[in-house]
Amino acid sequence: MLKFNFHFDVPHKGSLQAHGQLEFGTKLAILGPSGCGKSTFLKALAGLSPKRSGESTWLDQNFNQEMLKEGVLGFCFQSSPLFSHLTVLENLALPLESLKKYRPLSSELKKQRAQKLLLRAGLSDLANRFPPDLSGGEKKRVSLLRSLIFKAPLLILDEPFSDLDEENRRLFKKWLHEILLDHKGVLVFVTHHESDIQDLANLRFDWPSNKETVLDFSKAQKL
Repeated sequence: MLKFNFHFDVPHKGSLQAHGQLEFGTKLAILGPSGCGKSTFLKALAGLSPKRSGESTWLDQNFNQEMLKEGVLGFCFQSSPLFSHLTVLENLALPLESLKKYRPLSSELKKQRAQKLLLRAGLSDLANRFPPDLSGGEKKRVSLLRSLIFKAPLLILDEPFSDLDEENRRLFKKWLHEILLDHKGVLVFVTHHESDIQDLANLRFDWPSNKETVLDFSKAQKL
């Protein structure tokens, strides 16, 4: 279970409080206007940026670097950050280097795991290309794959389909839906598209107006 109750600062917006708890099996979609603080919230929730006060916990343990090394969290950033000097295959395999349970595996076995994921997503032809040679949509898909490679129980995806055209959006959502059929943890994702919510979510949270300073996720709408 994911529990959280914390204050966080949003640039040019001030401080907001967020609280709620998400049970296993929850697929939460967050919908709201650009610049309202959704990305800042996701990073604070995951322990990737500082909170003003409060905490977020997974199975009653505070998020920290040790927990992240256990492979609890898969995070897809909106900006799709990839290492330009590494191939797509190497970028995908990289997270496995820092996770305790994958350290005993050889580099070749880690690359094989990455190759299987690329094959399943229909992106095998990108394996040996470098990020500067990829389109925005290709970078977004690789970034999404990287967040899924170690099957983390908590997935947080910041606008995972934002740079995809309609056809690739449809295909990748179908593929992600198939992946999530075996996912028994918690999914939290941000989107601006109603179709993403219909296709992937079972819970919906509409970001409140600028005048409200409390994000009460117990008010999220069941779908």
